[in-house]
Amino acid sequence: MPKTAIMLSSFQFLAGCVGATATAPNSVAGADSQVADGSPDTGSVVNAKAALLAVGGDFACAVLADGVARCWGANAMGQLAIGKKPADYSGQMASEAYPVVAASLKGVTALAAGPSHACALTAAGALCWGDNQFGQVGNGLDATAYGASNLAAEFSAKPVQKLTQPSAIGAGRRLTCALQATIAWCWGDNTDGALGGGAGMGVALPAQVKMPAGSKVLAVGGRHACVVKADGAVACWGNNGQGQANPGGAAAVLLPQVVAQLDKATAIVAGDAHTCTITLAATVQCWGDGSVGQLAGAASGVTTIAGVTEAVALAAGASHTCALASQGSVSCWGANDTGQLAGTGTGPVTVAGLAATAIAAGGHTTCAITKTGTVVCWGAGAAGQLGDGNRKAMGTNAVVQWNAPAKPTPDAVSAETATEGDAGSSPDYDSWASTETSWVDANPVEQDVSDACIGSDGANVCIKFP
Repeated sequence: MPKTAIMLSSFQFLAGCVGATATAPNSVAGADSQVADGSPDTGSVVNAKAALLAVGGDFACAVLADGVARCWGANAMGQLAIGKKPADYSGQMASEAYPVVAASLKGVTALAAGPSHACALTAAGALCWGDNQFGQVGNGLDATAYGASNLAAEFSAKPVQKLTQPSAIGAGRRLTCALQATIAWCWGDNTDGALGGGAGMGVALPAQVKMPAGSKVLAVGGRHACVVKADGAVACWGNNGQGQANPGGAAAVLLPQVVAQLDKATAIVAGDAHTCTITLAATVQCWGDGSVGQLAGAASGVTTIAGVTEAVALAAGASHTCALASQGSVSCWGANDTGQLAGTGTGPVTVAGLAATAIAAGGHTTCAITKTGTVVCWGAGAAGQLGDGNRKAMGTNAVVQWNAPAKPTPDAVSAETATEGDAGSSPDYDSWASTETSWVDANPVEQDVSDACIGSDGANVCIKFP
């Protein structure tokens, strides 16, 4: 019997784009985190079961049972919402390999992440943060408002103006879209009509997409967006260079157009230049760019993905897609250059040993919430986006570590006598110096040992790990 799609996971990618909202089936509850905003947990997380998950270009965010959002990975544009600029880090890299508490993000009911910005829904409305060069945060500002000498980014969550009770949100390369009362709204960059209102300049506040009400599901891709209507029809707009908005149509779809070749849909996600849906029969159809396996062997046009059945959720990265089946198995296909499929070839491949309840993908990384509430990630990891303390790609599941290693006790050893043996064998540590007020990423095994040393009163003080 066909299954009904129970949730959509957001898609994001390194060069740009995301898909639909990851939404909690029920509101989360629990005590607020006792960890300061922007800090890693060091043993304070007790109930580490995840309720929500979204993956951006090279970062990710999740909400645990305490209702607090935590993010990890790249932060050069404020993607982690920790409330301070990279310049304020006292030497810290602009990334975090362990989850940190996002500033003032509590009571979150939905998450979405783009390549360098993210959004959340709360009872108070929509909030966005991160890259805001094109006004994609939705607070009325864009690059011109920040001035040439300032980074056009928001380092803590800002309320999206004009929307009071949105039900879904999605983040793309340079744009964001939301649904409110079944009406689609978009803001940010309008290249190729990505905002669904025709040609023209981008806007830094939500603008209504030019189509009738009745949308129930939303997906945002690189420079295109789509909705599933109440009757199961799919309408898309924006960039169509690879046929991702409407196969066979013009290179830019300036106003929403129904994709006529499709079966009725229940769910949808969008990648950089491809789009996929779940049909009423719980199969998956994809269209757009097929150059690296996004269409599972087809080059273009609408394709039903062979071997993927009983689908209840989808997630799309830059050039790959994953499907969650009703029994919890996950199948992925498309680009596999960093292990984002957790298998060999371009798939579809079944992720070994995984029983999931939710999936999310972004850039070249994929993550899932397991049936026990654990979050696992695989694929690209150079910015720490796997959340396990490492900064390298993994083709197998890496478990996100909510409790970062405790601050080690410094053992003052000279830079001349410190060795790799002193640092131990772990691939990545967050070291702490008593004279600093922020975490300092150090990787003495893979880097010169001096990277693990902090200047103090003119002398090098190094951390010796047990």
